[in-house]
Amino acid sequence: MEGFASALKVVDDFFPKILNNLKENQIFILTADHGCDPTYKGTDHTREYVPCLFYGERLKKGIIFKEAPQSTLAYTLSEILNLKIYKEMGWGSEILL
Repeated sequence: MEGFASALKVVDDFFPKILNNLKENQIFILTADHGCDPTYKGTDHTREYVPCLFYGERLKKGIIFKEAPQSTLAYTLSEILNLKIYKEMGWGSEILL
């Protein structure tokens, strides 16, 4: 858990630099490739859902979703980029202004 906490602190300390350099039309997305319980004894993935944070001026404020599978992120990115690959399967219509 100490290593996990230390890694989170490094990321936390870097956030201001990222957010201060974000341009008006850009969206910052932070996620993980898999979910792991830091208290679990081992390295196996322990969760099928991953955290996902969206930030930017183009987004509505204060929206919180229940955990969703990684595929929802792919659908959401296609909506944000207006790719029309996946329809109504992501959060794009709910988070974009």
